[in-house]
Amino acid sequence: MSARLQRLVLVASATLLVLLTALAPVGASVARRPALGNWEGVGPHGLPLTFVLASRHGRVVASHLAIGFPLNCPGKPTPIVAVAYRHASYGGPGAPPRVRINWKPGDIVIDAVNPGEFPLTLFGRLLAHRRAVLSMGVGPRVPRHCGWPRKLITWSVRPQARLAVAAGTWTGTVTVPEGTGTVTVKVGAAGRIVDLFKVEITCDGGAGGGGGFGSGPPAEEFVSATGAFEGWGYAHWRGRFGADGVLRGSFTASDQCGTSGGQVEGAFTAQHAAG
Repeated sequence: MSARLQRLVLVASATLLVLLTALAPVGASVARRPALGNWEGVGPHGLPLTFVLASRHGRVVASHLAIGFPLNCPGKPTPIVAVAYRHASYGGPGAPPRVRINWKPGDIVIDAVNPGEFPLTLFGRLLAHRRAVLSMGVGPRVPRHCGWPRKLITWSVRPQARLAVAAGTWTGTVTVPEGTGTVTVKVGAAGRIVDLFKVEITCDGGAGGGGGFGSGPPAEEFVSATGAFEGWGYAHWRGRFGADGVLRGSFTASDQCGTSGGQVEGAFTAQHAAG
């Protein structure tokens, strides 16, 4: 081999080493993989985050991502809206290496997208096998000067069992003072989002009156790992899906059957009806 060819081989080898260093983060081989399964995150003022990590062909992948976005000031009606993403990708320990400047062992990035919408990027670090932090930048529509962060929203994320909630339509009955009614709830995103909440009330005795209230579609109400959700419209309602397959909840609404002209408390129960 000529001296010139030897120099070319050395240069090519050095170039390849630089490329491999960029593609494979330093220390990635010793970075511990995250636990597989369902992960739940808690952000400022309880802002929710959920996703699933699984193994596919020996690599960690992400799916079933749903997240809460600030809409109104904390403590006000509808402080957040929840969005589920159909496609998500995971980068970090246990995933194929990515080209990223200043990538460190344990760094994580999760990208998610829905057709026709702006993509979501969450970035952070795997602090331990079962603990991570993820952040995203604060968008221009986040309410200012009322408690939400101004630059970054950060979640503390851990594996947590999630109650299985059947997607599809749930129907049931409503009781209010001097009336009865029906409730319809539609669940999507593998049990993580309530897309529709609707109540119809009929007053007792055929005396007229009655009415209804609800939200959606899309209602954009986050279903917590314990099966709880909350919503606002011309009323305020709270519900919880039970392990026994029954949805139970209550609401505060205007008195549509009485003469008080004020607010009344009602209750509802429902069961899964169809897909």
